Parts: sequence; C-alpha cells; structure tokens
Amino acid sequence: MSIAVMIIALCLIAIVGLQSCAVMFGGHLSQNEGVRGSGAAGIDLHFTGYRNTAAICA
Repeated sequence: MSIAVMIIALCLIAIVGLQSCAVMFGGHLSQNEGVRGSGAAGIDLHFTGYRNTAAICA
C-alpha cells in the first residue's frame, strides 16, 4: 500500500513541478515578476512535497 501511495504522490509532485516550471518560464518571457514569483513558489512547494513524501514512505 505504501508503495502505491508513494508512486501516486511522486506523479502528482512531478506534475506540480512541470507546471511551476512552465509558469516561471512564461513569466520570464513576459517579464512579469508576479508570475515569475508564483512559479518560484510552486518550485519550492515541489521540493517540499518531494522531501515529505520521501520521509513518509521511507
């Protein structure tokens, strides 16, 4: 059961990471600091979620 939860969590974290990278890239292209900051916050959420998932499933 914990392996299935870990796989699902890692897939969701990967989706959040890709979406945040896309937002940050779009903010960079449009030179919009607010959008770029939102992407950076998403990247931070991505790494925090990954670290928590690894700690729970270990």
